[in-house]
Amino acid sequence: SSVDGMREFGFKHALTQDVAYSTLPKTERRDLHLQVGSWVEDVAAGRGAELAEIAAYHLERALEYGEDSPEVRSRCCELLLVAGEGAIARVAPDPAARLLARGLELADDPRQRVRALLGLGRANLMAADLDRSHGRFTEARDAADALGDRRLLAEALSWLSRASWVTGRWQEALPEASAAVEALSGLEETPQLARALARLSQLEMLNGLPRAEERAHEAIRVAQSVGDVHAELNARVNLLVSVTNRGVPLDVAGARDIVSRAVASGDALEAHRCLVNALWTGQAHMAREELDEALEGLQELVAGVPAVEGLDVYFELSYAHLVDVPAGRWERLGRLLARSRELSETRQSGVQLLSNELVGGTAMRRGDLAGAAQPLAAHRALASAAAEPQRLIPMACVVMPYAALTGDLETVRDVAETVLGTTDREWAQLTTTPIPRALAVAGEAELLARTADAFAAKSRGVSAPRIALGALVAEGLLLLAAGRADEASAKLQAAAEHERRLGWVYRAACLDHDLARALEAAGRREEAARARDRAAAVLEPLGCVNPY
Repeated sequence: SSVDGMREFGFKHALTQDVAYSTLPKTERRDLHLQVGSWVEDVAAGRGAELAEIAAYHLERALEYGEDSPEVRSRCCELLLVAGEGAIARVAPDPAARLLARGLELADDPRQRVRALLGLGRANLMAADLDRSHGRFTEARDAADALGDRRLLAEALSWLSRASWVTGRWQEALPEASAAVEALSGLEETPQLARALARLSQLEMLNGLPRAEERAHEAIRVAQSVGDVHAELNARVNLLVSVTNRGVPLDVAGARDIVSRAVASGDALEAHRCLVNALWTGQAHMAREELDEALEGLQELVAGVPAVEGLDVYFELSYAHLVDVPAGRWERLGRLLARSRELSETRQSGVQLLSNELVGGTAMRRGDLAGAAQPLAAHRALASAAAEPQRLIPMACVVMPYAALTGDLETVRDVAETVLGTTDREWAQLTTTPIPRALAVAGEAELLARTADAFAAKSRGVSAPRIALGALVAEGLLLLAAGRADEASAKLQAAAEHERRLGWVYRAACLDHDLARALEAAGRREEAARARDRAAAVLEPLGCVNPY
């Protein structure tokens, strides 16, 4: 074998090597390790992490055998940091954490210490060791702040905001992302600024804030100016979601380009994050078969790319919630339901939310109201703490029906007011039809009318079929309550047919359930019977007795 094209000699047997090594005095071992480490450093010049770990190993052994030079200690620390950052780049969090932890032990220079903490936080985040990651980034922020290094402080704050959001510290995440951008105010454009802007646009997008789109454009511009691919990809994913939040259909070709570039650049986080967001945004406009085709194409691109931050589990739960449940493919839910306790106890807040929603929603639909109580209570508490539309609207779609079924009118009203309080933000891709249906069952006519008006206004002038469908159903139920059954039937039938045409057969069956009541009230008994039969053909095999 060879290093940098040079010949390399080795022992034929490891035991021979061990015996030869053990005969050397410690001082000679120290000197030899120091010489080898220095030689590898010279050979590795310009080759970054490729040989840094080997050089660091020999310098560490030299320190172990008595080398006390501060210069060697600093060089060894630097090599460990370079090797650890290289392990992160190749999505190897465990080796990265080991290397960076050793680097942290040797870090006498304050900047090296901050870099080590940042690297450890990233390695922990990548491995979904989320609380430890948050702790490392917090340490890095405090150390960078004490050092007075604004760029390191911004980097620490940006990563801390990500860790805060993932671990459910939602109220901290957006201020931390804003503080990262503020820390760089007045400085020239750098990769740190590009990443801080991208992270801020991500948090603004998650909160449905209209300014997220403009911020994403700014982040892309800066990232391209300074040549930071990671920041550009992060911002492009944020932009992809931001425009769909205001009703623009998913740009599938754009999503493929982002994933392809992320895979090519080794950015596993943005590759998988784009896949997840394509699912959430695509289902708003696409038919089920079209959506599956788009997702399969993206999954082929990320095949072999290790998932990070638990995004593989998050995608699986999101798919169950957004595709399997509305498509009536409940037989696919069994494995996730069996893992519900494990999933609900994870520190990944998104996984907790979706797991509680899946368990509680399935129990409610199958008539186990007692079994639905705890997971739906937990779901409401987590979603309310997040205060993000993407959490609040799906929560309302299961908690409000449950509250209506159990006669908890106070919860019905409170959650409805929460939904109405989000209409100044952007969330065009979220399903809404269970909300007016729950209000109708609860007899909340005034709230139902306000919801119909709010949804109609929100869908006006934009392509927001999920919200427009909610408005259509709300109007139909209002007409039914007003005794205008024929008009109600027309609206409810249009809504059901829309869902059926897209392949969301369970949602269509739920609406057929209401349509049958409207047709019965209109005296159209044969049509009502056919609507009931259509609903029963879907609901009964699923064991669904509460169709929401």
